[in-house]
Parts: sequence; structure tokens; C-alpha cells
Amino acid sequence: MVSTKRRGATAAASHHSVFVDTTVLVAAAVRAHPHHDRSSAVLSALGPRTGFCAAHSLAELYATLTALPIVPRIHPADAAAAVRHRAQSLHTVALSAEEQLQAVLTAAARSATTGQVYDALILAAAAKSDADIIYTWNLRHFERFAEASTARKLRLP
Repeated sequence: MVSTKRRGATAAASHHSVFVDTTVLVAAAVRAHPHHDRSSAVLSALGPRTGFCAAHSLAELYATLTALPIVPRIHPADAAAAVRHRAQSLHTVALSAEEQLQAVLTAAARSATTGQVYDALILAAAAKSDADIIYTWNLRHFERFAEASTARKLRLP
């Protein structure tokens, strides 16, 4: 289980390479989101180009922002602008076909179903980035797929 020492490591973000998952990107993009402040703080603390995200997370960010049940709805152009901003401020990590296959096989071996496979893909990208810290609001999901060396890097924002 996650210790409380793993929370609020934002101050360390400026001195380390940091990988953020889609949940952090979404929360940072939506001011009304309950995790907005902490997610924004993580992203704001990053040094120039020391942050990483999965290439797949950019599409997930767009899809999530345009589907959120908030009023007013986020316009596709505004969601695209948020994606563009993150694409320009973070290194994106793409998986090869073989790396995607391995992530899917890992998910299947751990009995993952439906969208859980996307957590496995994002975690594989995080491992590939070799970032010092991996921030997510889905710790339980990520811990399910993480090898020990990667699991030690998982943090809540």
C-alpha cells in the first residue's frame, strides 16, 4: 500500500525528471477539478523539459476534456489548445508496437479488463521514460502493473 510519505512530493519535482499520467493532466486543465491545485503544482514545478507523459495521454486528455459532464462543456478547440500546450511543455513517450504488445500481455496476465489496459500502456511509457517520479491519481491501478523498480517511483501529486 502507499505510504503517506509518497504524497505531496511536488517540491522534489523541480529537481527530478517527472512522468505524469492522464489523470494529472486532466486535473491540471480543469480549475473546478478537486485535484486541480495539486496537479497544477506538479506541472508548474517542472524545470524546462524535465516532464514526460505518454503520447497516448495527449489523446486521452482531449477525449476526457471534451466528454466531461460540466457546464459549460469544454469546446473541442479549447481541449485541443490544452493538448497543444502539454505537447509543447512535456516530452512525449511513444511505445513501439512490440512495447504495446508486451504491455497488453502484462495486463492480460494480471487479469485486466476494459480500460485497465490503458493504465498498463501509460505505465509502460512511464517505465520507458526512466523518470525519477511518476505522478498519478490512479495509484492502485498502476501498482497492479508495475514492476518493483517502477512501483517505487509512483506518487500522488
